[in-house]
Amino acid sequence: ALPMLPAIHELRFKTDAKPLQVVRRSDTNVRHFALGFREFLQKHFAHQLEECDATGAPVSGSLTDGTPYRVLPADMEQPPAGREVEQEDPYLTLSCGNLHLASKTIYSHEIYSRGSVRLGKESSLRAALAEQSIYLADGCTSFRWLHAGAEIHAGAGCSLYGRVSADRLIRLDDDCAFERLH
Repeated sequence: ALPMLPAIHELRFKTDAKPLQVVRRSDTNVRHFALGFREFLQKHFAHQLEECDATGAPVSGSLTDGTPYRVLPADMEQPPAGREVEQEDPYLTLSCGNLHLASKTIYSHEIYSRGSVRLGKESSLRAALAEQSIYLADGCTSFRWLHAGAEIHAGAGCSLYGRVSADRLIRLDDDCAFERLH
């Protein structure tokens, strides 16, 4: 009878009868992460984006937690053509315009572009927000979320984990895998 005592107590006094409080904002709004990231950018990077846009020169630094960031001018290819591609890119990357990212690279922090994002073949990224479009070449992977103001195009064999949302169109080529599209 001793092991049954907690169950009998709960049955009589019903201390766990109330439902848990669950915040449903992130479940009902597929743009939840994109909106939160946009607020983060406005709070922490408005000055750097304006400086980069005005001067046309890259801006870099570190957040208070040590995360390195870079703000790139419009249409800058990352890394520049002709340079050996690194296997992992540790930067939080922001662009004042269109952003072209390398092939076979892991982008371990979020990506933001005021224009469009083009991700090279067989690359992986954590999350991306583009005011225009996101283009994933063949064999790319996104791990958390993607949001585009216009469209998202995923090439053949892409894996899209987490949430994928676009204001106008999502186009998937052959053999793409996904969890949530909106």
